[in-house]
Parts: sequence; C-alpha cells; structure tokens
Amino acid sequence: MLRNALFACLLFATQSIYAAFNSPIDVVYTWVDGSDEAWIKNRTQWMVEEHMASPDGASVQRFRNRDELRYSMRSVFRFAPFVRKIFIVTNGQVPKWLKAHPKVQVVTHEEIFLKSNDLPTFNSMAIECNLHRIPGLSEHYLYFNDDVFLGRDVSPSDFFTSKGKMRLFFSKRISAYGPLEMGENGYTSACKNTNNLLNGLYKNEKRYQHSHTPYPLIKMVVRLIEQQFFYIFQMVASHRFRSMKDYTITNGLIPYVALKLGYAETNTASTSTVSFGRDLNNDVKKLKELSHNRPMFFCIQDASSNISNEQELLLSTFLDTYYPTPAPWELQ
Repeated sequence: MLRNALFACLLFATQSIYAAFNSPIDVVYTWVDGSDEAWIKNRTQWMVEEHMASPDGASVQRFRNRDELRYSMRSVFRFAPFVRKIFIVTNGQVPKWLKAHPKVQVVTHEEIFLKSNDLPTFNSMAIECNLHRIPGLSEHYLYFNDDVFLGRDVSPSDFFTSKGKMRLFFSKRISAYGPLEMGENGYTSACKNTNNLLNGLYKNEKRYQHSHTPYPLIKMVVRLIEQQFFYIFQMVASHRFRSMKDYTITNGLIPYVALKLGYAETNTASTSTVSFGRDLNNDVKKLKELSHNRPMFFCIQDASSNISNEQELLLSTFLDTYYPTPAPWELQ
C-alpha cells in the first residue's frame, strides 16, 4: 500500500513538471581514465576477486581514454549554450586538462551510490542506476557517453517537448530478446533481461535500441521508475563488472517504461555511429562523411583493441578540426 501511495504521489509530482516547461537542463557524463596505472591495478585485483562473469566487462577499448570527453564537452559548449551545468561522474579521477570552473563539477561514485559495498565499480550499467542522485542535478538533464558528440546547433526542444516530456531517439536495430545463452556478452544479456521483464509487464513486442545519442532524462520520472523496479536497480548497482543478470537502465528500462507512463515520446534526428579502428580506409571515409553531413548527433565507438598510430592521428585531427575552440574549463 505504501509503495502504491508513493507511486501515485510521484505521478502527481511529475505531472506538475509539464504545466509549463521552463526548466534548466544539465549534462551528465560518466568517465574513466583507463590508462591510469593505479586504476588498472585496482581493476585487475577485483577481476580476480570477482572471477569475471561476463566476457565484455573488462575489454580494453571499453575503458580506453583518447580525450573524447574533452571534445564531447567542447561540442556542448559550442552547440548547446543553454546547458546550465556539466557533471562528470568518475571514480575520483579528474581529467588532466580540466581546471576549476563554475559550470563543471566532478562527482565521485561515493557521492551517488546508496551502498558503499558496491564500490569500486567497473560497470557502466551499475553507475547509470545512480546518476539521478547527483547532488544539485537539474530536474531535466541529458546523459552523454563520452564518445557521443553534438554535430551542430541544438536547442532544448530537440530533447524535451513543450510540456517537458523526454524525446527518445530509437534506432532501427532490434534489441536482443529471448533466452540467455552462455558466452554471450553482458550487454546482450542485459537487453534480453529487460525485454523479458517488459514483456511480462506489458505485452510481447520487438523493441528497438536507443540510438547512440544523448539520453534526455527527467529526475522525478527516473525516481518513479526506480521505485517500481527498486530490486532491479539495486541488483544491477551491486554488479561490479557486467553480468548476465544485468538490465539495460538508461537505454532500455527507463525509456520504455517512461513511454508507457506517458512521460516520453519517440522522435527522429539525424544520427551517425562510426565503429572506429577496424579498418583505416573505412575510418577515413566515415570521418569525412561526418564532416560533410554534420548530423545532429554522432558517436565514435572504439571498435578495436589494436589502433595504429595512423588511426590515432586521424581521430585526433578530426576532433580538433571539428571542435577547434577550447572550452573555458580547459587548461591551456
């Protein structure tokens, strides 16, 4: 009964948000410097301790740092001047190029996780379960992975409707569903778990993966969904590495439940995803297309653990050319 009453109160509270949308919008990043020796040592120790249940939970490219965050933040500075504040969620690391600035704040995992025993964590899904607890976070916010960029000018209406509802950008790629299979990667398992849950709650249907774009989110709606699925949020938050028992949170559970509750709408936008690092000629072609087409959003995924020096130079030159102006929070 208490849970139902809380659910009803939160529904009423979220409805008041939409009366007149004039909310500040923050940006949230999750970031790690995977080249830090102390971090590598710590992760290795915990891999032994946890026996690594998921094959993709410790891949090199998942944690590699090529200064993507610097340029993604430049894209926000250049193309989204309406953003009030940027929060960078880390395990305590601070980008070497970042200086103190009133518009940027580093937030540690300790500040947002409910249980200290769940830390340290190396699981992005676990971190995503807790982003809405960032102190001082605005009611409406955008969650960026550090390999996601704005490609041209955007406005608040590109992310939220006139009533403040979240705009969702689904791809044409169907999210994995069906029984779990031994040996599959943790992300695939998480998609299956999420779809099985949603099928049980609503109806069986094929769902699409969210595109590699910023995720528009509403703090009160996330809290509402967390209350409804509290066990799942806490279970995923406890997984130090990706697990076959994970659920997709920001790109599965939250958007689809928000749609069902009427707090989100599907939307379209020009997007592009580049799987970078497998083939130099293809990398050159794809980056040229980005420069020419200038989509609203693009993602440059680290697709290989073996990147040549030529590819490294190609990527850094592209980013520095697309975003040549340092942001005011960068050390010169």
